[in-house]
Formats: sequence, C-alpha cells, structure tokens
Amino acid sequence: VALKDGRIEELERRQEELEKQVAQQKTDLAAFDSRVGQLGCDKQELEDAVARYQGEVASQASVIAESASQRQQREADIAELQTMLAMRADRVAELESETSSLQQQLTAQTDASNGLLDELGQRTADLDSAKAEVDSLNREKALLESEVKEHQMDAVSKGAAVDALASEKNQLTKEVSTLQADTATYCNVIREHEETLAANQSVIAELVSVRQQLESVVAQQQQDGESKEEAIRTYDADQLLLQRESAAQKEELASKAALIAELERKQQELETEAEDQASDVALKDGRIEELESRKEELEKQVAKQQADLTGRDSSIQQLGSNIHELEDTVARYQDENASQASVIAESASQRQQLEADIAELQTMLAMWTDRAAELETQTSTLQQQLTAQTDASNGLLDQLGKRTADLDSAKAEVDSLNSEKASLESEVK
Repeated sequence: VALKDGRIEELERRQEELEKQVAQQKTDLAAFDSRVGQLGCDKQELEDAVARYQGEVASQASVIAESASQRQQREADIAELQTMLAMRADRVAELESETSSLQQQLTAQTDASNGLLDELGQRTADLDSAKAEVDSLNREKALLESEVKEHQMDAVSKGAAVDALASEKNQLTKEVSTLQADTATYCNVIREHEETLAANQSVIAELVSVRQQLESVVAQQQQDGESKEEAIRTYDADQLLLQRESAAQKEELASKAALIAELERKQQELETEAEDQASDVALKDGRIEELESRKEELEKQVAKQQADLTGRDSSIQQLGSNIHELEDTVARYQDENASQASVIAESASQRQQLEADIAELQTMLAMWTDRAAELETQTSTLQQQLTAQTDASNGLLDQLGKRTADLDSAKAEVDSLNSEKASLESEVK
C-alpha cells in the first residue's frame, strides 16, 4: 500500500506537472489562438483594404480616362469654336467692308441725287424762263400775225423745225436707253445683296444648331457627374456596413473564447474533485491505472499541443509575413491612390479652365454673332436706303428728262417763234 501510495503520489505529482504543463500549453494555445484570430482579423481587414483600394484605384483610373476623354472633347470644342469665331470675325469684317461700300455708294448716290436736284432746279428755272419767253414771243407773234394775216408761214422754216424736233426725239430715245441700262445694273446689284443676305441667314441657323449641341453636351456631362457622386455615396455606405459587421464578429469571437476557458476550468475542478474522492485502497490500483492512462494522455496531449504550438507559431509567422505583404500592398495602393487623386484634381482644374475658355469663346462668338446681325441689319437698311435713293434718282432723272425735253421743246419753240417773228417782221417791213 505504501508503494502504491508512493506510486500514486508520484503519479499524482507527475499528473500535476503534466496538468500544469497542459494548462500552460492551453494558455499558450489560447494566446496563440487569440493571436492567430487577431492576425486573421488584421489580415482580413488588410485584404478588405487592399480590395477597397484596388476598387478605388480602378475607379480613379476610369475617372482619369473619362477626364482625359472629356478634356479632348473640350479641346475639340474649343478648336471648333475658335474656327467658328474666326469665320464670324471674317464675316463681320466682310460685312463692315460691305457696309462701308454701301455707305459710300449711298453717299455718292445722295450726292448724285443732290446734283440732279440742282440740275433739275436749274432746268426748271430755264424752262420757266423759256416758257416766259415763249409767252412773250407768242404775244408778239399774235401781234405780228394780226398785222400779217395774209402771209403764210414759210414751208422751209417749218421743215427745219420738223427736222429739229426729229433730232431731239432721237437724242431723247438714246437717253432713255441709257437710263434703262442703268436701271438693269441697279437691279443686278439688288439681287446680289439679296443672295448675300440669304447666305448670312444660313450661317446664323448653323450657329444656332452648334449652340444647341453644346448645351446638350454640357447637360449630359452634368448628369454623368451626378451619377458618379451617387455611386461614391453608395460605396461609402457599404464600407461602413462592413466595418460594423467586422466589429460584431470580433465581439462574438471574444465571447466564445471566454466560454471555452470557463468550461476548461470546470473540467479541472471536476477532475480534482474525482481525485479527492479516490480514498479507498481497492480503488488505488484503478487510480494508478487511471493516473498512468491519464499520464499517457497528458503526455500525448502535451506532445499534440506542442505540435499545435509549433503549428500556431508557424501560422503566426506566415500570417505576419502575409500581413507585412498586405501592408506593403496597402501602402503601394495608397500611394497610387494619392497620385491618381492628384491627377484627378489636376484634370478637374484643367477641365474648369477649358470650360472657362469655352464660355469665353461662346461669349465672344455671341458678341460677333450679334455684331454680324447688327451689320446685316445695317446692310439691309443701307441697301433699302440705296434702293430708295436710286429710285429717287431715277425719278429725278425722269423729271430731268421731262424738264430737258420741255426745255428743248420750249427752246425750239422760242427759236421757231424768233424765226417766225423775224420772218413776220421782214414781211411787215
């Protein structure tokens, strides 16, 4: 019995040592499990961060590509607006030149009309004077005719008067032909101005269409920006939800670890209580066998836990290596993300500058368009004034022709009356 008690005591000491070793190993395993769990969480967080940064980098790359495409489109719009602006400037210069030419023509036509008015006034005065002279001669002729009623007019004098009238008629016919040719020339000039006005209206319609296209492009770009902002808000909400789920999982793992520790403590208490109740000698052999078996189990458990500790240590080292790699990857993506953010900011600044340039060009184009419209209106007004002045000049020419014809007729009549007067005077003598 003493040997068995000694053996039991030895086995119990050995068991205690092994149990302490097992408990220490369990503690180490728990610590390793906790460390592995923490490293696993850190690894998962880093993997999530890597995935998030990969998504952000890809999204920013897409934004950069889209910004480059928009910048190219805006540069093309600027080039097109500059071309249109140059065309409009050329058109304005052409209209200014045409307006200046029309003003000169109108001034010349006005001067010509004033000259015609002066000449018409002179012809009218001459005609009035001739008519007065004709009246005077008619009165003298009447007096002479009353004195020489028996004398007939000389046939030769009448023939000469008829020839003079025929010559004057031919001259008047030539003047009428010249006036008709001038009228045809003015009609051709009016038709050319009407064609120019139609071409200007076509250019204005084309500019209105281009402005509508630019407004459509700006509206589409605003819609795209709103869609991107909505996608970014959705992504931020998803990230917040994932962080909350990760925190809940960490709390659950901590609760399970505490429960496992409590169960192990209760198991140790039960084993101690079973050892205290083994007082019967008859049970000492069973106790020895139990202790031997327990010893073997504990030794196996110690070996197994030692292997687990070795595996945990290897896992921790592997996780540490993976975490370092993931941290390097996260740092690299953060740098790339910052670089792309800088590129995006620069692209946004360039886009704002391009939009400001487009707005300035559109303003200048609108100013040139208004100037062109103003010049076209002025040109149309000058053309109307020139047409009216031309019509007035033609009317003055007609009146001048009539006055000239009347004056020539009066002069012929004066000459005829003078001739008749001389003839009558000679006959009277």
